[in-house]
Amino acid sequence: MGADGIDPTPEELEKIVNLTMALAWPGITDPLRDGLYAVIGTPTVLRDIAFIPRDTWDQTVSTIKIQTAGTSSGPSPPAERPPFPVETAKLESFRRICRLRVGLAPGDTPTAPVLQAAVGTTPGPQTAPLTGGRNLKLSHIIDPTLDAPLVSITPTEIRKLFEQYTTARGARPDKAIEPTNDQISAVKQLLDADATPYADFAIFGPFGRRMLESLIYVAFILQPDGTWLRKQLDGPSCFAVWWAAWRVYRTTLLLLEAVDAEHLDNYAEYIRAIDARYGRECWFITYTADRRMRSEHFERIRRDIETAHSENPAASRYDANRPWNLVFQRACCDRDFWDDNCKEPAILYLNKTRSAEAAVDDGTSHPELAAKLYTESPRTPGPPSKKAKGNPSGDLSSLDNRGHYSHNRKGEPLCPDFNSGTCRVRGNRCQNGLRQCHNCLATHPSTSPSCPRNAHQGASYDKGGKGGKGGKGGKGGKGGKGGKGGKR
Repeated sequence: MGADGIDPTPEELEKIVNLTMALAWPGITDPLRDGLYAVIGTPTVLRDIAFIPRDTWDQTVSTIKIQTAGTSSGPSPPAERPPFPVETAKLESFRRICRLRVGLAPGDTPTAPVLQAAVGTTPGPQTAPLTGGRNLKLSHIIDPTLDAPLVSITPTEIRKLFEQYTTARGARPDKAIEPTNDQISAVKQLLDADATPYADFAIFGPFGRRMLESLIYVAFILQPDGTWLRKQLDGPSCFAVWWAAWRVYRTTLLLLEAVDAEHLDNYAEYIRAIDARYGRECWFITYTADRRMRSEHFERIRRDIETAHSENPAASRYDANRPWNLVFQRACCDRDFWDDNCKEPAILYLNKTRSAEAAVDDGTSHPELAAKLYTESPRTPGPPSKKAKGNPSGDLSSLDNRGHYSHNRKGEPLCPDFNSGTCRVRGNRCQNGLRQCHNCLATHPSTSPSCPRNAHQGASYDKGGKGGKGGKGGKGGKGGKGGKGGKR
């Protein structure tokens, strides 16, 4: 479809069946036509114009010379001039008509890398234009908030980057951590534009977008009636999935020599330590803090570094050609940021004094979270009779007021005695329900060391520890409930 007021209407386009009619619609005269044909060759059909690559078209049009008539005083040779701006616009309209007529989009990617207002920076050095009929945007590759077209690096330059990587590190990156050409191009486009090289791990990961179905993380939402709702949100489901995406991102920055490996590794280790401290149930808080750091706070850190550098250059290690190298190093040391965005929200959330919405939503870096948290009505305990409407994933699980599963994903109730260790029935089911863990829905009790929740918090979550001393009421056995005064 053409643009209203710029291109022919569908009815007008139907009547344009040859080059003569395509030239006539924008009003291209014979001298202008002859000047165009002299530099591009003599086309015979519409597709000859439609399939000229964008960069080739721009280069050839810039060389057009239009012959003018000789002077009236005598038979002087014809003079030449470049096309006027209006004539250049008519040639562009002619190309758009030819592309529309053969079924292509009228416009295509410009030859200069432009990040538009989404990034808010000045375009960097010109790189190779995107050709081959692909029309990717940065929002498809690295950041959904960027609507600018992707400017691809040439295959020759990609090969050179990998050769330099191999020389510096002794081997090529493994295929599981090797970024695609589009991913490398997207990060380089941000770096060239002097923009924050933020990558959203909901779309940036191993093998391009092959693992996109794994990029879901879970939050437990406190409902107004006191029940907890398990909610799936866009993003890595756990640290392991984040780590897989991170390694691709790390390799990309190393290929482009933008950041040292030690600073990247230290940042990833910092995220791992946070995840180990607060557990998987707080992963959505950890990941939100990571997103805010890389998408928002990196730019603040950079400004502080540049200010300190300008005040005392001799004492600064800031490199203007690699500004994000020092930013990654400083990010792990910003305790105020991590306390405000991760430590305090995680503690309040685990203590059940702050909801998931209040823990992560501040109306800035994760504005879509609040809208997604309450898209479904509160779920009350009790197995539904059939698949719930509005829940195409089929997850019918419910949680009690402590955040434990009361019903599994099929909506079947769980036996509470199985998790407290008092159920004496063998098999997978008893009269009270299914014998499943109320933490992870596996077939072990919640006190089992193999439970993922206990891997983060120890086997004594909610129960007496192994051999924990009891006060009045005796000893708390392994996984058993401690007596009054017993250790937890």
